[in-house]
Amino acid sequence: MRSDFDLLQFVKNCLRRIYNRQFLTFLFFLLLSASFWVFQKLNDTYEREFALRVRLVDVPSNVDVTTGPPDYIHVTLRDKGVTLLRYRFIRSFPSVAIHWKDIENGRGHATLRTRDLLKSFASTLDGTQLVGYRPDNIDIYYNYYGKGRTLDVKFQGTVLPDSGYTWIDTQIAHPRVMVYGPQHIIDTMQFARLNPVHVGKVKDTLNMRCRFVKVPGVKYVALDAKKTILSSIRVGIITDRMVERVVEVPVQGVNFPASKTLHTNPSKVRIEYQVGVRDHEKINASSFVIIARYEDLINLPGNTFTARPRSTPPGVRRVRVRPEQVEFIIQENSSETE
Repeated sequence: MRSDFDLLQFVKNCLRRIYNRQFLTFLFFLLLSASFWVFQKLNDTYEREFALRVRLVDVPSNVDVTTGPPDYIHVTLRDKGVTLLRYRFIRSFPSVAIHWKDIENGRGHATLRTRDLLKSFASTLDGTQLVGYRPDNIDIYYNYYGKGRTLDVKFQGTVLPDSGYTWIDTQIAHPRVMVYGPQHIIDTMQFARLNPVHVGKVKDTLNMRCRFVKVPGVKYVALDAKKTILSSIRVGIITDRMVERVVEVPVQGVNFPASKTLHTNPSKVRIEYQVGVRDHEKINASSFVIIARYEDLINLPGNTFTARPRSTPPGVRRVRVRPEQVEFIIQENSSETE
C-alpha cells in the first residue's frame, strides 16, 4: 500500500510541474509559430498531378471500339498550396468527354491531341496554371460490326523437351478466332499470332497461357456463342516418352541395268532408332528404305558404301544404321543360249 501511495504522489508532482503557467505559455507560442509556418507553406507555389476521368460518348450501336481512350488523363497544375489542397479534397474536376463525331473519319483510327481536349478544362482554372499532361496524344481504333476476319491462331517459340522425351503436339484452346480492327490492318494479317515463348527440359504435358501479339486497334474474339474477348489463350505442350526400337531393313538396288545384279553383305542392315510411346506401333521395317544407286556405286573407289535411310518417318529421331558400311558386288548376269 505504501508503494502505491508513493507512486501516485510522484505522478501528481510531475503533472504539477508540467502544467504550470510557463509550460502553457510555451505551448501557446509553439502552436502559434506552427500555425504561421503552415500558413506560409500553404501560400507557397507548388506543382501537383491530378487525374481526369475520360469518357467516350455518343458511340453508335454498330461500332466496335477495339482500342478506346485511356481511363484517365494526368494533368500537372501549378498554384498555391491552399488552392491545390482544395482541388485535392474539396473540388472535383469534370470528366473529359470525347464525342464520336470528333473521331469518325472512315479510316478506323483517329488520333486526338490531349492539348485540344483540355481547352475547356483549362478555362475553368481560376489562376491555376496547367503546366503538363500525359499522354500527349490519344489513339482510338474502331471497326464496324460484321467486318472482322477469321484467322488461325499461330503458336510461336521454342520447346526443348527433356532428354528421353519428344514434343509431339501443341493444343490451342481456340485454334481459330475472329479478328476485329481497322480494315487496312486486319487485311494484312495472315495469322492471329501469340507472343513467343521459350521453355526447356519439358517432360510432362505443359499448360500455359499465351498472350496475343499486340496489334494497335485489333481485338481478338472467340468463335463461341458468348463472343468472348480474348487477350490470352490456353496452350498445351504435349510431350511423349521416347523408347528404343530396332528393325531389319533390306538393301535395295536402284537403277541397275537388266544385265547386272547387286549383292550386298549383309543383305539387311539393322536400324536402331527412338520413337514416342504413342507412335511406336506405327513405325516398323517398312517405314525405312535403304537404297544403293547403280550410278553411285560404280563411281566408288572401293567395294563398300555408306548405308543411310532415304528418309526418316515423322516422330523418329536418333537413327543409327548397323553396320554403316556395307560391302557390295555388282555381278554380270549370264546370258542364256538357245
